[in-house]
Amino acid sequence: MGTVEVSTEDPDDFDILFGELQGRSGIAVDAVPAPMQPEDLGTAVDLLTAACASGGAVAVFLGVVKSLLDSRGPGFVMKVRHGTVRLTITAETFEEARPVLEEWLGGA
Repeated sequence: MGTVEVSTEDPDDFDILFGELQGRSGIAVDAVPAPMQPEDLGTAVDLLTAACASGGAVAVFLGVVKSLLDSRGPGFVMKVRHGTVRLTITAETFEEARPVLEEWLGGA
């Protein structure tokens, strides 16, 4: 998987995701300031970087993301970046987004 960057629109979601991933075996997680884009106004929401050491760690990462999204009710937008490829996922449920995330992150 390498390193993936995840941003959330809600700072509470960011805090929950960071807290759940921190200390997980095989996952190195860090919070970094998000780069400002020309169209951005105000302060940028932090960016979460996660590096998974194995396929098992990818499964753990996806499980944490699923728990967070399921707790928020239907409908979400998730922005992720892996290298130079950016992906914005809009879905009603995590299960709709799971196949895309698994393929994009290298399987689970």
